[in-house]
Amino acid sequence: MDNKDTSKKNLNNINIIDIAKLVSQTALNCYGVVSILKKTSSFAITTFKKLSDDNAYHGVEIKKDLNGKISVSIYINIAHGVKISEVLSECQKVIIFTLDRKYGSSFCKHVNIFAEGVSEK
Repeated sequence: MDNKDTSKKNLNNINIIDIAKLVSQTALNCYGVVSILKKTSSFAITTFKKLSDDNAYHGVEIKKDLNGKISVSIYINIAHGVKISEVLSECQKVIIFTLDRKYGSSFCKHVNIFAEGVSEK
């Protein structure tokens, strides 16, 4: 059996919660990220709830396509006084790097990071 076949088989068995926990921990360790938010919608009104560090993975949305690749969406609060575009760009790069390192280079299809607020650290 080829190594590529083995890794592909293992990637299909990865728990989504484990990926969400890894993504949330990685994001929280990025400079300028204060907290992760959980998006909720009802009656065409979208609200965001700040999550504690222990439950931050609940704010990570992960979708898996038929090929086993994932797309990640995460909503964050940014620290006051930092350049928002730099924080979002660096956080995205670090999350992609972490996922690639752990699961392989073509595991993650998209990482979308949304700044929903600015707050004091």
